[in-house]
Amino acid sequence: MALKTQWIGISGLVLVTLVSAMLVHNTRTGFIPSEDQNFAAVSLHCSGISQERTQQVMKQINDRLIQ
Repeated sequence: MALKTQWIGISGLVLVTLVSAMLVHNTRTGFIPSEDQNFAAVSLHCSGISQERTQQVMKQINDRLIQ
C-alpha cells in the first residue's frame, strides 16, 4: 500500500515539474513587452481657465514627457 502511494506522489511531482519547465520556457523574459506602443494617457482638469491656458499646460506636460 505504501509503495502505491509513493508512486502517486512521485508521478505528481514529475508532472508539476514538467508543467513548470514548459511555462518557464514559454514565458517572455523582457521587462517591456514587444507589444508596447509607447503610449501615455494624461487627464487634465482645469476649472475656470481659458482654452489657451489649458493648451499651454498640456504643451508643458507633453514636453516633460518627451524628455
